[in-house]
Amino acid sequence: MAMPDVDETRIGATGGSQGGALTIACAALEPRLKKIAPVYPFYLTLTESLASKTTTDLGI
Repeated sequence: MAMPDVDETRIGATGGSQGGALTIACAALEPRLKKIAPVYPFYLTLTESLASKTTTDLGI
């Protein structure tokens, strides 16, 4: 964030679904984030995601 065009006091993040969950995780780890706006935060691991799919969903 060391860019002349960036106001480091006004950094935010947003994301939807898994991006919303990652927005929350980033805010917990990155103190420079001042505001977050997660939208329907939901997080799945790859294993959980694949377990919920059928072979047709996966193109098999």
